[in-house]
Amino acid sequence: MQKQKVFQSVIQKVTILQMTGLELEDYVQELSLENPLVEVEEREMDAADKERLEYLEWMEQFDEQNRLYERADREDSDRGDILNVGGPEEDLLEDSLRMQIGGFTKSEEDVEIIEYLIGFLDNRGYFTDRLEDLAIQLEVPLQKLRSCLDIIKAMEPAGIGAACLSECLLLQLERVEKQTGKNLDIEKEIVKDHLELLGKNYLQNIAQKLGKPVSRIEQAAAVIKKLNPK
Repeated sequence: MQKQKVFQSVIQKVTILQMTGLELEDYVQELSLENPLVEVEEREMDAADKERLEYLEWMEQFDEQNRLYERADREDSDRGDILNVGGPEEDLLEDSLRMQIGGFTKSEEDVEIIEYLIGFLDNRGYFTDRLEDLAIQLEVPLQKLRSCLDIIKAMEPAGIGAACLSECLLLQLERVEKQTGKNLDIEKEIVKDHLELLGKNYLQNIAQKLGKPVSRIEQAAAVIKKLNPK
């Protein structure tokens, strides 16, 4: 029985160590309600606390959006059905993209291919189909399809035509770099290789992996936070 109590105590300590700041605060609040001997000192949140709270709320919304997108993708498997009509937002996006084509190419062949590819964008604006398969179906060189998809990726909004979340954010960062002249190499490296750690708010881990101070990673996280996962 004593060993079991010790084991449970160890598990509890490990669990507490893995908690985020907000989870730990909630835990202490619950503990104070259960045990009147535990006193919790009330304090106002400073600027750093508020920024951290906003960041965690964004990441929580970020994760929830991704879950919704994945579910929508599964439900969208019958996209080829003529009865499966896109919503008004998707129609507006497609119209906007088609209006931009003329600013990138005057080739009738390119226009036709780009309009075709736009029809394959999912509800996030992602392009997840295999170009190799489409090249065979259309009897068009694969490189031609890639160049046409690159044109879509250069359109507004930034991130359109990406194959995944990481590329979507990367395209947006590259656009910000081009418009502002800022060096966002750290931000780009995070979204390419450490997005999962960022989603868990493991900024210290990212700093260690990149050999950068935590303050620089916090700065990068603030920039990434302003991006749109759709």
